Amino acid sequence: KEIELVFPELGRGETPSHLSIFSKDRDELQKYLRENKIKSTVYWPKGPAIPENKPFKADYVFNNILSLPIDQRYSFKEMDTIFETIASFLSK
Repeated sequence: KEIELVFPELGRGETPSHLSIFSKDRDELQKYLRENKIKSTVYWPKGPAIPENKPFKADYVFNNILSLPIDQRYSFKEMDTIFETIASFLSK
């Protein structure tokens, strides 16, 4: 199992509202997070206008991206819980 940051580096003053990651086991990871009461979102799913039988350069994004909330509503403890849960998923 592998997780890769979409934006491994951010410039000064850049503060995303979500931590977007790529995961080859995205659906399984999202299910695991949900079971552990952690919300996540697929913001860029492959839409119905894109033919299933035609490959696109963006297929990797469509199939692997997942975003985790990291905004000011969450405490450091909650953020630790999110990352510990992901670590637990990766070690399964």
